[in-house]
Amino acid sequence: MLNTEIMDEAVRAMISDGAHVASELKKFKRTAKLFSSNTEQLLEKFENRWIAAYDGSILTDAANLNKLIEKIDRLGIPRRGVLVRFIERDTQKLILNADRSLR
Repeated sequence: MLNTEIMDEAVRAMISDGAHVASELKKFKRTAKLFSSNTEQLLEKFENRWIAAYDGSILTDAANLNKLIEKIDRLGIPRRGVLVRFIERDTQKLILNADRSLR
């Protein structure tokens, strides 16, 4: 492969990765908005439960974090893109990335 071909391939890979990063950021923003703007609806439906969300939608919920992670894994959705939150009244918000919550 010529140097210009290698450079062209590297540039294409960077552009492709940039598009992927932008896409994942949009998904994250939709999910963060779901968590921040639907507080009352989330409390009504999921109070004192863990929820997992991806791309602006609730995927599943569970009474404890271990069960929630098991459910996420069964759905086959990569943990990296899933945000996890415990829904309760009168507390600080904690939003976790499911990929780092349990190992």
